[in-house]
Amino acid sequence: MLEKLRRNIFWMLDTYKGSKVKAHMEEISYILENINSEEVTVKRKSALDELLQHAVNNTKFYSPYKYYNELSDFPIITKMDIRENYKDFIVNDPKFKPEFEISTSGTTGVPFSVCQDLNKKNRNTADTLYFAEKGGFEIGDRLYYIRFWSKQTSRSAFAQFVTNIKQIHVFDLSASFLKSLIARMNKDASRKALLGYSSALSELVRYMKANEKPPLKNPFKSIITMAEGISNKQREELQSYLGAPVISRYSNSENGIFAQQIIGGGKDYHINWASYEVEVLDLNENVPAKPGEVGRIVITDLFNYCMPIIRYDTGDLGILSKENTHFNRAPTLRSIEGRRMDVIYNTKGEALSPYVAYEMEYFPELKQFQLIQEEKNKYTVKVNLDGVFESEEAATKRLMAQLGKDAIINFEYVDEFPQLASGKRRLAVNNYKN
Repeated sequence: MLEKLRRNIFWMLDTYKGSKVKAHMEEISYILENINSEEVTVKRKSALDELLQHAVNNTKFYSPYKYYNELSDFPIITKMDIRENYKDFIVNDPKFKPEFEISTSGTTGVPFSVCQDLNKKNRNTADTLYFAEKGGFEIGDRLYYIRFWSKQTSRSAFAQFVTNIKQIHVFDLSASFLKSLIARMNKDASRKALLGYSSALSELVRYMKANEKPPLKNPFKSIITMAEGISNKQREELQSYLGAPVISRYSNSENGIFAQQIIGGGKDYHINWASYEVEVLDLNENVPAKPGEVGRIVITDLFNYCMPIIRYDTGDLGILSKENTHFNRAPTLRSIEGRRMDVIYNTKGEALSPYVAYEMEYFPELKQFQLIQEEKNKYTVKVNLDGVFESEEAATKRLMAQLGKDAIINFEYVDEFPQLASGKRRLAVNNYKN
C-alpha cells in the first residue's frame, strides 16, 4: 500500500507542476519504441538541429561553428575542455539559466562540474523512470542504492522516506555492516530493487558465500548494476543469491543514462536515442569505428540547453551493433569495454578489453584480483586471498593465451584493493600506455 501511495504522490506532484516528467516519459517511450518511423526520424533530427543552432548562437565556445553542415563539423570535446573553458560553455540566454550543478570526479579523480537547467533535470528523471521500468522497478518500490554518496547527492532522512530509498555508502561495506544489511534485506518483504556499483554488489555476494549465507528469503524484484563491468559469473551469483535477473546500466553523473540492458532483451545495451545522439568513433581518428570494432563512445546531450554538451568523449569504449532486433532494430551497444585508460594490450600491441582480467575468476580461492600492464610484454597480477596462491602456473597459462606466449606475468599479494574517490575499483590498469 505504501508503495502505491508513494507512486500516486509522485505523479500528483508532477501534475501540480505541469506534468513535465510525464510528458518527457511519454516522448521517450514513443521515440524508443518507434525509432525507425518517419515521424520519429524527423523528430530526432529536429531535436539535434535545434540544439546545435542554440549552441552556436548562445555560447562563446561553439560560436566559431555557426556555418556547420552536420554534427561531424563540431569538435570532439573532453572533460578537460569543459573544465578549462567552463564559462564559455554556458549560454547567455536568461531563459535557460543554470538551476543545478552536477559535480563528479569519476574514475580520474579530477573534480569536474556541469550545469543543468530544469528541463534537463526533468528529462533525466523521466529517463531514469523509463529505464527503471525496463529493469523491473516501479517508482514507489523500495530501492537499496549502493554508491558514493556525496553532500550533493545525499538525501535527507525525510526525502529517503518519501522516495523509499535506502542510501548505502559504498565505503561502508565492512563485514559487520554487510551482516546487518543482509539481515535487514531478509526481513524486508516489500517489493524492492537493488541498484549499485558492480564491485559493491559482488562484495555483498562474496560475503554471503564466505560466511555460508543462504540466498535471501525475500528476494529482490530487480537488480541493476552500474559504473563498472560485470562478468557472467558475477551476474549468475548475484541472481542466485539475491533472487532477480541482473541487468547493467551505462550512465554518468554529468549527463544521465545513455544505455541499459532490459529484461528479456539479451546482453546488448539499448541506447537512449530519445535523449542523446551517440557515436562510436575510431580509437585514433575522429571517424566512425568499423562495424564490430571497439571505438570511443561520444555523446551529444540533446536536452541540456543551459550548457550544451556536443560530441563529448566519455572516455569509455564500446562496440556499436546494428544487428539487434529490439526497439524496432535500433542500433545498440553490443558491449561497453570500460575506460580507455583501462584497456590492456597484448604483446603484439593489439587492444584487448580490460575484462581479460576475468580469466582470474576461474580460481575461486581469490577474494579480489587486478591486472596491471607495466610494459609492452610485462604484466602484474595483484591478488588478495587467504594463504598462498597455488594456481599461479595455471593462471599464467590462462592469461598468456590472451596476452601472448611471450608475456611475462608476475603475481603480487595484497590485503586489499584501494577504492577510487568515487568508491569504484579498477579491474585493470595500464601503466604502459598511460
